[in-house]
Amino acid sequence: MSYAAGIVVTKCSNCQADVENAAKFCGNCGFVTPTAPPRFEESPATAPPAMPPFATAGIPAENAKTNEWITEANKLTLALARERLFLIMHWAVFIGVNIFGFWVASKCYMDFVGDEMSKMMVASTPFLFINSLGLLSLAPIRGTKSQIALLKERISYLRFNIEFGHVSFRDKN
Repeated sequence: MSYAAGIVVTKCSNCQADVENAAKFCGNCGFVTPTAPPRFEESPATAPPAMPPFATAGIPAENAKTNEWITEANKLTLALARERLFLIMHWAVFIGVNIFGFWVASKCYMDFVGDEMSKMMVASTPFLFINSLGLLSLAPIRGTKSQIALLKERISYLRFNIEFGHVSFRDKN
């Protein structure tokens, strides 16, 4: 057994090459080495690598903040589901009112007895006014879409904080 840069090295029983104590196979012949629990003995000359100066590991006792972030992310996910339901309802109103306006206009056109110009004038009135009311639901659709985008952005920010909140980045400048 020899020590090379803080790593315990043994000899392979097949080819007598140096093999690290925690290795599963010999690097020279590929022979399976007996598995022993890894032993790491560090020589005084080698020290563990230092953490980069721009990142420091936070205190693991910040679980309260993480739990707050998780509950807030859950609330935002519920709000996102509600906004999506509102978006579906707004689209249903928009499509329903437009279909109703088209049905009323076609009913007026088909059931009116008169020449073509009279039929067009009678049918255009409900078509114009009812479908204009349907266009009023485009404003809530646009607002709901922007609210969904905002909620998605906040949820992704919270998920980032939950996953990487323990690492704090500081600028040395």
